[in-house]
Amino acid sequence: MSSLESEKVNQFIEDTQFQSPEKYEILVSLRKLIKQAGPHLIEGIKYGGLIYSCSNTLRCGIFVYKNHLSVEFGQGAEFLDPDKILEGKGKYRRHIKISEIDDIEKKKVGNFVKKAIELS
Repeated sequence: MSSLESEKVNQFIEDTQFQSPEKYEILVSLRKLIKQAGPHLIEGIKYGGLIYSCSNTLRCGIFVYKNHLSVEFGQGAEFLDPDKILEGKGKYRRHIKISEIDDIEKKKVGNFVKKAIELS
């Protein structure tokens, strides 16, 4: 990641901390989960959120909204989702809404992140 991109990522994280300590805590936890699962992924800012890509293909992203955070998967439509956790009806993308820190585990975000990375 370039130093300019790194500055943008850091600014995004700082802005989230300033706006909402609760969302900041969730953001940091999600970011750590993604970076541990896919250390080879390239982190950046795009579409107003943190994105993680490999081979110029979006694998997942974290987006902060007024009432929740969203973890989005560029190829989420390909995932098996027997528990119907993923939301969205587009051709490719799916997302998971995270409103509290416990949702990360409850909604099995780690499993979906691993699936996204396996598609790399």
